[in-house]
Amino acid sequence: MALAAASILRLEDFVDNHTGLARKERMRLKIAATEVFENILMHNRSLFNIPVLIRFYGDDTARLSIRYFSTHICSPGLPDCRCTPYYDPKTRRYRGLGLRMCSNLTRSIVFRKGLFKREIIIIL
Repeated sequence: MALAAASILRLEDFVDNHTGLARKERMRLKIAATEVFENILMHNRSLFNIPVLIRFYGDDTARLSIRYFSTHICSPGLPDCRCTPYYDPKTRRYRGLGLRMCSNLTRSIVFRKGLFKREIIIIL
């Protein structure tokens, strides 16, 4: 999947097509996944246009994995849901509310970092 705004609709369809999940779980997963994907889209730094790999694992626990390429040295604020939302006077908006929402909708969000590969796993 391309790392582009148009891919958010494809991601929503991908989650909706997993009929093994109850409707309420699919909605929770869709909200969290689109928030994380949008954060990657907004904050990721990459010199290359390498597609994002999204996989769903539904064995004992529903998990969605989002793998992407990044040249960013550290994680771009993802997915530290323990951070306190704050007002940013420069952009004149509150920051950190989306990740707080994700932490309330999921059991956990795991961030794995390799040399250039990143993976975020959303666990319901």
